[in-house]
Amino acid sequence: MGLRWVLLFIFPVGWYFTQAYYKYNPTYLISTLVATVSLGFLLLILGRSSRSVFALAIWIIVGIVVAGYFVKFYWLSGLATIDGVVTDSFDNKTLALASMPDLMLKTYWVFTIGFVAFCLSAMLALILLEVADGELLNSSLILEDRAEDSLREKVRRLVIPLLIFTAVAMIISAGAQYVLGIGVAGVQAQTTSYRLGGIIFYLRSISLPFFLLLILWLTDKFYLKKIFAVSLVLLLVHGLTQTLLTASRGALPGLFIPLVLIWILSGKFNFSRKLLTVVSLVVVLLLHPLISNYRMARIGGNASDLSGAISSSTEKASSRETDNVIKDLLMSGIGGYSARIPGTECILMVLEYGESKGLFYYLFNKRSLGDIYTQDVAGMDPEAVIGISPSLMGMFFLLAGYAGVVIGMTGWVFLWFFVCLVLQRMKMKTVVVQLAMICLLIALVTSEGDIGNLPFRLLLLAGNFLLGEFLVRKFIFRFGQQAA
Repeated sequence: MGLRWVLLFIFPVGWYFTQAYYKYNPTYLISTLVATVSLGFLLLILGRSSRSVFALAIWIIVGIVVAGYFVKFYWLSGLATIDGVVTDSFDNKTLALASMPDLMLKTYWVFTIGFVAFCLSAMLALILLEVADGELLNSSLILEDRAEDSLREKVRRLVIPLLIFTAVAMIISAGAQYVLGIGVAGVQAQTTSYRLGGIIFYLRSISLPFFLLLILWLTDKFYLKKIFAVSLVLLLVHGLTQTLLTASRGALPGLFIPLVLIWILSGKFNFSRKLLTVVSLVVVLLLHPLISNYRMARIGGNASDLSGAISSSTEKASSRETDNVIKDLLMSGIGGYSARIPGTECILMVLEYGESKGLFYYLFNKRSLGDIYTQDVAGMDPEAVIGISPSLMGMFFLLAGYAGVVIGMTGWVFLWFFVCLVLQRMKMKTVVVQLAMICLLIALVTSEGDIGNLPFRLLLLAGNFLLGEFLVRKFIFRFGQQAA
């Protein structure tokens, strides 16, 4: 039995341990059975499409939905049975809503319906791939390695200047971001002339990571080990710098995840890289509570005082009353990242909000969908700096109720089916890096539900993709020449 079948046990096990809280409600059992059967059929088809890039995107969505909705539902259900429970993972409002069994059951039905719609749509899309062209989105289409000296020299002539330019851009943009106070989590954004703040933010969050990953892919592909090592160090430096500048807990994972995806899609995810991935995951988990303390120190004090915030964060971590600080930090990191995936609590709030002003109200409102959710549904002050992610199904349910969840999750599957289809049909040389970045975007938006900003992100990624593709074709492969 493949490891993927372990996922099926999550639903019945979760139901078994929480059924008493819901007084053995038969609808709860039926919903669990439907979700389990739907996932079972999807896993069967995913097993036949294990090397499909589109299947990888489906796996990402499955993981986020199971963790953010189902696992979190069982987690909240367990906490609701404990009187006076206090936890850093959930706020008091979420815990109060979780103590209402009827509201929790309605929440379960909402995301179960959305999950079933997603599974059916994903199965249809995967079957269409098999019928139309089984190799259409297969990772075996990746360019075969070429190590000839002439081609390697062309790659070297491209990546060295590109790496230098990227490093210089990293330094200049980091200085500008620090001076202008751009993109600091939980701190009021500074107004800049000529939209300079937005340019710097997206340069550092999208463009620079893309070109660093492109260089890493090329140097790995053509065995330029020294340049590969330098590029890997630069990627790490960029991630650490972004963490310090923005106080974001997702800066490092947001860079390392697409790199791992590139290795997987390139067929170069060997044992040493798997070990490196595990070690990196542990480090990221250990850093989570430290970065959280660092963020709060910057929000509560001088946002530009990085050294003071770092000192405050480390002092708070070292003062933990525990016999094993490392274990405590690791468990805090696991809990923090698990709770950070929006899901059940978002639908709880929408159901408690209970007001639907119609689809057109939300689509043509001057405020963004995220602001509407933060202010109207979550009830936060319009002047508040920190926003709340509505989650994908939470946003769909807010827009159009149950129909919105069904139509939205179905459309979500076929949107990425179309995107992957276009990228492969265009036969781009750099498709591996492009698909890794697309998978990261899928993960972010599926988790957060920020669909209002999706068209702009896609447009920005497309611009970077075209520029990277132009450079590779111009300096390595001639236009119209057969790929290596």
